[in-house]
Amino acid sequence: MTTAAVDLASSVASGILNLGKDNFRVSSVKNTESRVSIGRRKQLSAGLVRAVSGDGKTVTRTSRWVYRGRQLISQTVVQPLPSASKAEGPWKRDLLELIADITGAENLETVLQPWVSVLTSEEWNKILLEVGNRDWTLAMDVFKVFKTQSPLVKESPSNEGSDSLDFPAGISKGNSSDSNRSKRSKPSPLLRGYTTIVGVLSRKGRLSELDMIVHEMREENVEPDLRFFNGVAEAYSNLGLVSYVSQVIVQMEQSGIQPDKTTFELMIFAALKAKSTQLRKALQVFQEMLENNMEVGVKTYLKLIDACADAGDIQAADEVFMAMRSSGHTIYSKTWVKMIQLHGSIGGYKEAEEIFRALRAAGIPPSAAVYDALLLAYCHAGCLDQAFSVFREYKLATKPSLMGYNYLIEASGKSGRYEESLALYSDLCSNGLRPSTVTFTSLICAMVQAGHYEKADRLYKKMLQKGVSPNAYTYTAMIRAYTACSWTRLGHEVCMKMREDKIQMGALVYGALLNLYLQGRWYKEAAGIIKEMDRAGIEPDVAGYGVLISSLGESGEEIAPVVKAMQASDWEPCWVATFLVDTPAGAEAEAEIAVALEKIWSIFEEWAAFKDREANRSFYNAIMDALWRRGLRRRARSVMLKARDLLPWYNRPRRGLTSVLDLRGLSVGGAQVALLDWLEDLAIYSEQSTSMVIHTGSNDPGGGRYNAGRGKGMGAVKQAVTAYLEEMCSPFRELAELGPGKLQARTELVVKWLSRRDSKDALRLHDYV
Repeated sequence: MTTAAVDLASSVASGILNLGKDNFRVSSVKNTESRVSIGRRKQLSAGLVRAVSGDGKTVTRTSRWVYRGRQLISQTVVQPLPSASKAEGPWKRDLLELIADITGAENLETVLQPWVSVLTSEEWNKILLEVGNRDWTLAMDVFKVFKTQSPLVKESPSNEGSDSLDFPAGISKGNSSDSNRSKRSKPSPLLRGYTTIVGVLSRKGRLSELDMIVHEMREENVEPDLRFFNGVAEAYSNLGLVSYVSQVIVQMEQSGIQPDKTTFELMIFAALKAKSTQLRKALQVFQEMLENNMEVGVKTYLKLIDACADAGDIQAADEVFMAMRSSGHTIYSKTWVKMIQLHGSIGGYKEAEEIFRALRAAGIPPSAAVYDALLLAYCHAGCLDQAFSVFREYKLATKPSLMGYNYLIEASGKSGRYEESLALYSDLCSNGLRPSTVTFTSLICAMVQAGHYEKADRLYKKMLQKGVSPNAYTYTAMIRAYTACSWTRLGHEVCMKMREDKIQMGALVYGALLNLYLQGRWYKEAAGIIKEMDRAGIEPDVAGYGVLISSLGESGEEIAPVVKAMQASDWEPCWVATFLVDTPAGAEAEAEIAVALEKIWSIFEEWAAFKDREANRSFYNAIMDALWRRGLRRRARSVMLKARDLLPWYNRPRRGLTSVLDLRGLSVGGAQVALLDWLEDLAIYSEQSTSMVIHTGSNDPGGGRYNAGRGKGMGAVKQAVTAYLEEMCSPFRELAELGPGKLQARTELVVKWLSRRDSKDALRLHDYV
C-alpha cells in the first residue's frame, strides 16, 4: 500500500470522530457512555467512507464503531476495489455485518439501499437464509426489497405463460404440461429468491405464507423448477401432510418435471410424521425408489428402521436393513445395535447372533452397546447359559455396562437362579458400578420369587440406605413379600412410603395392596382401596379380581365393609360374585336362586366370548374357592360345570372314561369341588382301570393363580387336597416313582373306602346351611 493511501486512511479515521449528529447523532463520547452498560459490547451504525488510493486498486473504509466497556473504538480496514462496473457504487461490507444491521434496523430499505445494486444473486440468497433463520417475517421484507429494487430482477428474462402451479393450499389448477420445462437452464435470480424464501417458510411451517408466495409467482409468471417444487413438498412433509406432498408430485409431473430422490424421500418422511404413521405408504415409496435404482440416503434408511422398530414390524426392518447393507452405505455401530435389540426384544437370539456375526465380518469391533443388545436377546429367550458365555467374552473385550449386568440379574432371578443374581450384584459393585433402581428391583423380585422374603427385606433396606429411589415395581414386590410373611404392618408402611414418593399407582400396585390387606384381615383399609380405585376409574386386573372374589369366602361382620364396597363399585364381576356367595342356601330360596343363576349364566356367556383364558379361568377359580369356603358345594359345582360347557378349552379336571384326575390350574376350592365331583362317578372309572391317580402338582404358572386359600405358593392345591384326603382316611398316597404332586391308590381300595357311610356323608356335594 502506498504512503498516500495510508495517510488517507488515517485522515478518514480522524475525520469520522468529528462527524455531525446527522451521521451518528452522537454529540460527545460522554453522552454516549451513559447509554452503554459496563462490560457489554454496543455496536453503532457504520459510517461508510470510500477512498481510492493512487493506483486505484484499494479502498479504505471505516466499517464499524463499537463500544468495549466505556471506550468508543473505530475499526478501519483497507480492501480491494470491486470490479470496474461497480466501482462507482458504495463498497460492500462483509455479509455478516450487513445481516446484523438488517436484524436491528428500524428502516430496512435505508439499510439495504446502498447495497441493492452491488449484491449478487448468491449474496441475496445467503442474506435471506441467515435472516430467515432468525425471523421469517424479516426475511419476507428483505425479499420484497430484492424483488422491487434489485437490478438482477429487472435484468432477468420473464417466464411467460406459466400457469402450472396448483398446490393444496388453494391455487387453481393449470393445464400446461410442456415436457421441455424439465430441461431448464440456470434458474433466474428471481426464481432462486423464491426458492430460498420457500425454504425459509418450509422450515418455519408457515403454510399460509407459502400459499401467498405461490400466488405471487403465478401473478409474475415465474415458472417453478425442481428445487422450488421440492421446497414446497418439504413444507408439507415437515408437518406430515402426505396427501399434500402427493399433490405436489402430481403438479411436478404435469409441469414436465420428474421427481428426484429428494422428492420421494420427502414423501417417506411425510408418511412417517403423519398423525397416524403411514408405515405401509413409506415402505411402498421406498420400494419404488429401489426398483427405479434411485439412491436412498442414510437418513431415510435410519428413519425407516426406527419406524419399523416402533411398529414392531421386524420383517420390514430386516428388509430395509438388508437394502442398506447392499447400498454400500457405511453402517455404524448404532444401527447394528438397533437391529440386534429389535430381535432381542422378542427373544430372537438366532437372528441377533447372525447380525452380530455380520457386524464382526464388517470389521466393526463390538462395543458395550452391541454386547448389551446380544445379552438382551439371550435373556429374553431364556438362554442363560449362552448369555453368561457372551458376558464372559464381554468382560474380556471391555468393561461391562450397568445395563448388561441388569439384564443378567433380572433373567437369572426370573429363572429361579437367584444365587447367580447375587453373584452378579457383587461383581457389579466390585467393578465400581453403582446399582440402580432396576438392579435392586430385579434382585428383590428374584428373592420374592424364590421365597427368600427376609433377603428381599434386607436388599430393600440397603437400597434406601444407598439413596436409590424405589419404583412402582420395587414397592409392589415388597408388598407381596410382606403379604407372604403376614407382615401386614410393614406392607402398610411401604404403601405409605409409596404415597409420599407420589408413585403412580395402577392396577398392578392396587392388586398387591388388596391382597396385603385382605390376607391380613385389614378389611377397612381394603374397602378404602376399592373405593379409591373406583373413583379413579381403575378396574382390577386379573389377580386383583381373584383376590377380591376369593375374599368373599370369609364370613362375619368384619368382611362387611369389603362386601359393601364391592357392591357399590362399577365392577360387574364383583356384583355377580357377591350374589352367588351371599345368597343363603335353603329350600325357601331355591326358586329365587334358580332364576338368578340363569341370569348369571347369561353373563358368563358374554365373558366367554370376549375375555381371555386367564381372565375366565381366574374368575371361575376365585368363585369356586369362595363358595367352597362358605360351604356352598353344590353351587360351586354348578359354576364348574358351566365353565366346562362355555369354554371348550376348560378341560380341568378332564372328563371321560379316565382314572386320572388332573387338578393343575385350579384354585384350592375349585380343586376340592372337582375331586368330589370325580369321586361321584367312580363306578365308571373302576371298570376301566386297576389304579387311580390324582395330579395335584402345578406346571402351569400364572394360570389364573392368586394368593388366596390357606396354602403357600405353587403347592397350595397339593397341600389342601392331600390334607383333605388324609383327614378322610383315604387310600391315596404320594409315590416317589410317579414324581412329585401325584397321588395314587388301587381302585379296589378306593371303592371300599367310598362304601363306608362316614365317607359317603363327608364327600357329598351338598350345601351346608
